[in-house]
Amino acid sequence: MARQLNLNKSTVSSIYDELNEDGFIEGVRQGESTSSGGRKPHLVRLNRNYGYVASFNIGTSYMASMFNYLNGEIIQYNRKPIEKFDILKCQFKLEKR
Repeated sequence: MARQLNLNKSTVSSIYDELNEDGFIEGVRQGESTSSGGRKPHLVRLNRNYGYVASFNIGTSYMASMFNYLNGEIIQYNRKPIEKFDILKCQFKLEKR
């Protein structure tokens, strides 16, 4: 990873430790070492329970909302029709204070 990102190994270790301490990642299992030997890798993934993402899509005839865990798993998806309107014909009433 350090080579691919052009970073020092100590920098990658520091970032890993911080992500792990904050609960942002979770260990999956220990991998197999390569045929040339070396340390066995620690396989990790994003902690799906760390947070979530909310997204909204407003079209001309619908509004959709979706909530996902960080790993992309869908928590909830809704799509509801809305009354069609022409934004150019809308009139807004401004109140004086």
